[in-house]
Amino acid sequence: MKWGRSRAVQGAEAMARAALTARMVTRAVLAALVVAACPGIARAQRTLPAPSYDDTLYAYVYGEGIANPSLLESQASLLASRLRSGPYAKVGLAEYLALDMPWGAGDAALASPSAELLEEIASGARRHGLLFHVAAMGGMSRFVWVYADAKREDRRNAQWFASGAITAPAFAGTAEEKIAAAYVTPSRYARRLRRHLEAKVRAFAARFLALRAAYPDVLVTASGDAEAELNGDGETAALGFFEQPITDYGPFAILEFRDWLLHAGLYAPGGPFDGDGYDRRSSETFTQGPGALGAANLALFNQQVGTSFASWDLRYFHWSLSDPVDGDPRALGAARTDAPGWSALPTSGPDLIPGGFDAPRSPGQYGARLWDLWLDFRQHMLASYARDFATWMTTTPGPDGATLDPDRWYSHQIPADYLNGTRPGSATPERRLMTSASPFWTSIVGADVGSPGVTVLDRLESGRVGPTYRRTSQYLFGAITALALPNWGMPEYAPSWHVDVAPEGNAQTIVAQYQRAVAAGVHMFAFTPWPHFAAQTANGVALASFVNDVKYRPRGGEGVAWLPPAVRGLAGSRSAGTAALSWSGDVFAEEPGFAWTQWPQFLRFEVWRGAHPGFGTADGRPVASTTTPSLAAISLDASRPYYKVRAVARDGGVGPFSGAVGLAATWTGIGGRGVRVGGSSTGVWGRR
Repeated sequence: MKWGRSRAVQGAEAMARAALTARMVTRAVLAALVVAACPGIARAQRTLPAPSYDDTLYAYVYGEGIANPSLLESQASLLASRLRSGPYAKVGLAEYLALDMPWGAGDAALASPSAELLEEIASGARRHGLLFHVAAMGGMSRFVWVYADAKREDRRNAQWFASGAITAPAFAGTAEEKIAAAYVTPSRYARRLRRHLEAKVRAFAARFLALRAAYPDVLVTASGDAEAELNGDGETAALGFFEQPITDYGPFAILEFRDWLLHAGLYAPGGPFDGDGYDRRSSETFTQGPGALGAANLALFNQQVGTSFASWDLRYFHWSLSDPVDGDPRALGAARTDAPGWSALPTSGPDLIPGGFDAPRSPGQYGARLWDLWLDFRQHMLASYARDFATWMTTTPGPDGATLDPDRWYSHQIPADYLNGTRPGSATPERRLMTSASPFWTSIVGADVGSPGVTVLDRLESGRVGPTYRRTSQYLFGAITALALPNWGMPEYAPSWHVDVAPEGNAQTIVAQYQRAVAAGVHMFAFTPWPHFAAQTANGVALASFVNDVKYRPRGGEGVAWLPPAVRGLAGSRSAGTAALSWSGDVFAEEPGFAWTQWPQFLRFEVWRGAHPGFGTADGRPVASTTTPSLAAISLDASRPYYKVRAVARDGGVGPFSGAVGLAATWTGIGGRGVRVGGSSTGVWGRR
C-alpha cells in the first residue's frame, strides 16, 4: 500500500490557491509588472513602504519558565542585549501557556493564563523593548492534565488505541495517572467536551484582546492549539508504518467517522457540518444524507467499500446524538471502567453489537478501502479541530467589540509528512505521520479564520559519515512557496537542533536556513529551545546576524531596488545673505529612530531650488549633495528662492521631492501655510 496525498490534502491545497486575493499577490509579482504604455520601462519601481505588519518579519525566542518574574527579567534582558529590533524585523519572547477552566456544568471563569500573568509578561517584555507571542495549548495533546476531570467523568473524552487502552503499553502509571496522561479526543462528537473547549478558548480570546488593547506594541501574534495531534506514544521501530499503534478508536470519533462517510448526524444537510463530509468517488453510489442509515444503504456500502457490517450502530459502546449532553447515562465514568471485569473491547453484553459498525483496527481487517477512508478521516478530524480552534479565537470580540485579525492568529501543527527530510509520497515516511495524523495541510485553517503555522525542527544528528542534517524544511519550504500562501508562520522553529552531536559550529550555515525561510515568505517564527540560544554557540550568533541583516529591509522585498520615499519636515532660514536648510533624519514618521543612514540602499540627499514652489528637475537647479539631514551656508539666488530635497539610492534610484520651502524676502503662502517675513533678513516657511 502506497502512502499518497488524500483528496482532503488536494482539496486543502486547492482551497489555499483559490483563496488568493489582490492582497495576497507577492511583491515579486508586482515588481515584474510591465508598463504596456511605455515599452521602454522594464518594470514598475516601488517606493520603500512605511513599516507595517505585512512588511515586518517577527522573530521570537521561546523563554524557559518566564512565568517566574525573575526568569522573565533575566531572559528578557539577555534577549534584548543580543537581538535588536529594527523597522522591518521585530524581536520578542514566546511562551507556551495552558488554557485551563474548571470542568463542570455552567459557565466558569478562565483559570489559566490569568490576566495578571499575561500583563506581567507583557509589561516585562515592553520594558525591554520586546514583543510577546503566546503559544496557546488547549489540553488536547499537550498539557493534557487540564482535562483529567473530563476523562475521569467519561472515558470517551480520551483518545483510544485500537486495543481500547487510553495510554500506550509502555506507560506504567497508576489508573489515575493514566487518566491524567491520556490524550484528549479532537472529535466534534464529544459534545460536552467541545462546549467546554469552545468556552475557554473564547474566554482566552477575550482576555488576550483586552490586554492587547493596552499593549498593541507587544501582543502582535499568537498561535494554537500548539502541536495538536493524535497520540504517538505507542510509536515503535519494531513495526512497519501502517502497523503503528494509532488512535482515535473512541466511541465519539467512530460515530463521527460513520456520519462523516454518510453525511448523517451533524454532517447531514442543514447540520452544523453540512458540506464537510466525505466526498465519495464517482464509482461509489451508496446514499449520503437523508436515508443513509437504512438497511438497503448498508448493503450497498458493504458492496462498494468491501465491508460486511450487519448494523450501522457501533460495534462497541453504541451511543446516539439523541443522548443528553449533560448527565449522559452512557458516559463511561471511572466508577464503571474501574469495576472488575470491565473491558474496552467487550466480547458480550449490552456494550457489544456483533457485526456493528467500527473503524478498522488493522490495515487488513475490513479491506484496503475502509482503511484508507479511516486514515483520511483521522486527518480530517484533526484539521477540523485546528480550524474550529482558530474560528473561536478570531470570531470572539474583545471589550471594545474588535476581533483578532486572522493574519495575526497562526495554527500550530506538526507537518508530519515533511518531517526530517521526508515528503508526501515518500517510500519511507516518518512513523509520526501515521500516529499523529498531522500532515502539513492540517495547518491550513482557511484565511477567513487564521493563517497556517507549523513546527519546523531541522535536526542535526549522527549519521553514517558523521553529523548529518535531517531537515523538516528540506521539501516543506518549497511546497509552501508553490502554494503561494497569503500568510504563514513557524510558531516553533529550530534551524539547527543538535540531537546527539556537538552543536553546529558555522553560523553562516544556520543563517542560510533563515534566508530560505524568508524566501518562502515566512511572516513569523519562534526559535526554540532557549538553551540553544542562550549558550554561546553558532545558533545565537546566527539569529543575531540574521535579524541585523533583515531589519532594514521590508519583508518580501529581497532583491528589490526600492525607490526612496519623500524627505519629510523640510525647513529653512536666511541670514546675512545665506540660507540654511534642515529636514527629518528619520525615513518615516511612523517609525521614529529609523534614520536614513540606517537604510542600506541610501546614498545621499540632493538639495534643489527653483523659481516657483512647484518646480521640478526640468526647471530646477541642483544646489548640493549631502549625507546629513541639513545644509548650511547656501548662497542665495534671488531668481530661485524655493528649495526642495530628495533622497537618492545607491543604485541611482531617486525619490520624490519634498515639499518646498521659500526663502524670499516676502512670502504670501501658496497652497499651504505661509509666514510673511517682509523686509526681515530671516524667514522660514515649510510645507510638511
